Amino acid sequence: MSFKMLTYITIACSCIYSVVWLLGSEGTAALGLTQEVGIITLTDLVSKLGFGLYFLFNYDAAMGDDDTDAQNQQSQQYV
Repeated sequence: MSFKMLTYITIACSCIYSVVWLLGSEGTAALGLTQEVGIITLTDLVSKLGFGLYFLFNYDAAMGDDDTDAQNQQSQQYV
């Protein structure tokens, strides 16, 4: 489930970038430069921080680390 959510975040932000480019000064110029920069900045924050924080808080589920105790016990036997 974690990889699906990370994929959805990436796809949604990529679509928003495309729409803003189309509506921005390079496309139809329907948005002003300030609005375009603001939307891109917010999308960047959601994309980078949202992806990073979601991955950080769901790291174990994303990596499938269910047997961390077994790994710790194996490494302790050589100490």
